[in-house]
Amino acid sequence: MATTVQGKMRESKSGIDNLATMTFKGGVALQTTVISYKVINGKRLGNSAAIPVNGTWGKGDVLINRNAVAAGKAGWICTTAGSPGTWKPFGAIDA
Repeated sequence: MATTVQGKMRESKSGIDNLATMTFKGGVALQTTVISYKVINGKRLGNSAAIPVNGTWGKGDVLINRNAVAAGKAGWICTTAGSPGTWKPFGAIDA
């Protein structure tokens, strides 16, 4: 059985929050995900390699795709608040 641990850290000078999620099995880290974001006018704007799989997110929160590629998407927007909410890709990138 895998265990997931989540932690949040704020960079005091920049005010950027980092939400880190690590999944372990048998004491070995299987996956690490870090989402960096800043709250602007009550909405989170940040970057990530993928949509969130946990944490509580609000409608209108936006994540820019850290690994954007040609013919991919520029990022994701939360369309329904929740844990982790409903996320939809946006911004087609030309091939």
